[in-house]
Amino acid sequence: PIGDLAREFAHSANHIRKIGDLAQMGFQSVRRVRGDGNCFYRAVGLAWLEALSTLAAAGRAPARDVLHAWPEESAFGPLASEYRDLRAVVSSLLHPGGQRAVEAGTRLFCRLLADARLDLCIVVLIRRLVVAYFHTSAPAHGALAGEDSIKEAVMAQYGSAEVFAAEEVFPLGQEAEGASIAIAARQLGVRMII
Repeated sequence: PIGDLAREFAHSANHIRKIGDLAQMGFQSVRRVRGDGNCFYRAVGLAWLEALSTLAAAGRAPARDVLHAWPEESAFGPLASEYRDLRAVVSSLLHPGGQRAVEAGTRLFCRLLADARLDLCIVVLIRRLVVAYFHTSAPAHGALAGEDSIKEAVMAQYGSAEVFAAEEVFPLGQEAEGASIAIAARQLGVRMII
């Protein structure tokens, strides 16, 4: 419950204010993730999968194509098998087929509790989607507001998308920074409140 979070951060008026804002927006629960430098990517991946599962359970598909292009399987190296499994489950969630989609989502979350390789696969997927942002054209539904400014900021700070990827995105355990956070939201078609 979100009240537990408020008690944990009772010493910080700023945290209490933010937690109150979340409660007013209707948030009731929190999910903790391991804070190992991959925590943002893991949290976003889990939230995205949970949202897809919730839509599938209601028999609805996302409002727009969620992933414009899946990364190549070869990019996942020893996690290729987990990546295939993840893609199959996400595919079933994107095209809800009643109880089968709900069961696939439930099995995925149960597996995530015990399978460190699948957990890492989700982290790698989100990191790869951030990098893919620089190599794909604007989605079919049109460019998103601020898209060019994010690319310009990354280019100004790092000189190239390749340097940004090598220094900030690909190294496992490297915490996400501003551009990665904004890009992940755009790539998954989700709204993020920071």
